[in-house]
Amino acid sequence: MDENEKKLDFAFEPEEELGSVGDAPGANAAAGQNEEATLANKRDAEPDGLDEVTDPDDYVTVGEDDFDYDKAVTEQITAQIGAFFEERDEQEEKKASDKPATKPKETKKAPAAKGNKEDIQQKRANRKSAEIQKKKRTRRLILFAVVVLIAFIVLVTSLINLVRVLVRGKTENIGPLPSEEVIVHKIPIYYDYSSDVPESSPVSDSYFSDALFVGDTRVQCLDLYGVGNFQTLLYGTSIDVTTALSYSCKSSDGMDGSLNDKVTLNDYGKIYINLGMNELGWSNPDTFATNYRLLVEELKIKQPNAVLYICGIMPVSYNRDGRVSYITNDRIQKYNTLLRTVATDTEVYFIDCYSGIADEEGYLPSEQTSDGINLLQEGCETWYNYLKSHTVNPEDYSN
Repeated sequence: MDENEKKLDFAFEPEEELGSVGDAPGANAAAGQNEEATLANKRDAEPDGLDEVTDPDDYVTVGEDDFDYDKAVTEQITAQIGAFFEERDEQEEKKASDKPATKPKETKKAPAAKGNKEDIQQKRANRKSAEIQKKKRTRRLILFAVVVLIAFIVLVTSLINLVRVLVRGKTENIGPLPSEEVIVHKIPIYYDYSSDVPESSPVSDSYFSDALFVGDTRVQCLDLYGVGNFQTLLYGTSIDVTTALSYSCKSSDGMDGSLNDKVTLNDYGKIYINLGMNELGWSNPDTFATNYRLLVEELKIKQPNAVLYICGIMPVSYNRDGRVSYITNDRIQKYNTLLRTVATDTEVYFIDCYSGIADEEGYLPSEQTSDGINLLQEGCETWYNYLKSHTVNPEDYSN
């Protein structure tokens, strides 16, 4: 049986219609040949396929012994399943045959994707580098701006100081000359500079009208309470003998500045120096004496006609004595001994202000001080009166 016969749908007539078993063999053979011829012609005329047979005469009549129904159905189903899988295999083979054609495209895209990744990384690196450079430029600009600002502040400060010096010079040098006779101080011939200034008749307040008084916060107390008739009170909180000339001081005349500015721009008849409290903690007192001596010599050069007074360091109160290890009245007396030596060497006058204000036990009276060191108004007046009664007239020692 060929493939086409396997695909046919089979139908069978009842067995009794096939003829009796006793029919002549010849008749059956002739009938079978006619039927086979008819089927062959039909198969040639029909196209391949499994078209349904509607004409009863088209059914093939076979004997029970010649045809197996189950086998025919099984073969038909197997053929259909095989055709399905063959068709599917052909499609898969076709798809598989198409894949190599698309693979080169995929392989071509892969390098492009890699290139894009490298480009992105390069762009990120460039952006990061640009940000770093921007930060560096910003820091340089900030540093440059700070330097320019500092230079500008220094320049403005210098200009202000210059203007202040020029203005002070003009205002203090303009005006009528004093009506009183200007006294030119003579160097006394017979005065003993190693001794303290002796007590004398008190001078009037006008004696201090041409006096410059420079020192620490004890001088500030005179300005605070308005005690004395000094031309200028010049003071600083941390001033000492090494910085006295350049220290930026407060001034009672409103023209704040350094001692060097004052003695350069103005002429003074007397200069009082009150330094030493801020230097008590120095490890080497001789350094204090050396620097004090240099300061006096400089003032004598800048103000040759002025009478110079060195004020001895005043004591501290009983409660303050020794509270700080180096602030003691014993150490103050030691420094005053050094100041007497400076006065002797430089030929200026030493005023023993320690004795002028100390009580019977050698302490600064507690009722005359605010903190054991600085003076209240009563202490300022005691000090000022002592200065008025301890002055030197050079003429008294020149004849």
